[in-house]
Amino acid sequence: MFVKAIRHSGIIIKDIDKALDFYCNFLGFKEINRGFLEYDECEKVLGFEFGRLTWIKLQAEDAQLLELYLFDDCDEEVCNSGLSHMSFTVENIDNLHKQMKDRGLQVLSKPVLDKMKKNKLFFGLDPDGNLTEFVEPQ
Repeated sequence: MFVKAIRHSGIIIKDIDKALDFYCNFLGFKEINRGFLEYDECEKVLGFEFGRLTWIKLQAEDAQLLELYLFDDCDEEVCNSGLSHMSFTVENIDNLHKQMKDRGLQVLSKPVLDKMKKNKLFFGLDPDGNLTEFVEPQ
C-alpha cells in the first residue's frame, strides 16, 4: 500500500481575498504558509508553462490541510479546474446553513440526516462555485 494518509486537499481559486474570507474568516481555517512559483519553477515543478502560481496552505482545527492555488497567465485546462467536492466536519450545522444564506452564499440543499441517520449534512458552493459538503455527526 502506497498511501498512508491524506496530506491535503488542493483547490483552484479565482480570488484570494474572497477565498480567504470564506475559508479563514467564515469557516475557521488558519493560514499557515504562503508562497509563489515563478515561470521557470512552474514548468519544473508542474510540467507545463504558465506565468505564476500563488499557493496558500490553510490548517483546520484538527490539523488537516487545505491548499489554495491561484494561477496567473495559464491556458492549460488544469489551471481552470477545481475539484469534485470538499467535505468538512462541522458543529451546529443549522446555524452554518443559515449564516451561509445570510452571507449570500449559495446553498444547494437543506441540512438532512443521511440514510444511516448518523450524520446531518448539506451541500453548498464556496465563492468560486466549488461544491462543498458540510457534515455534522449525530
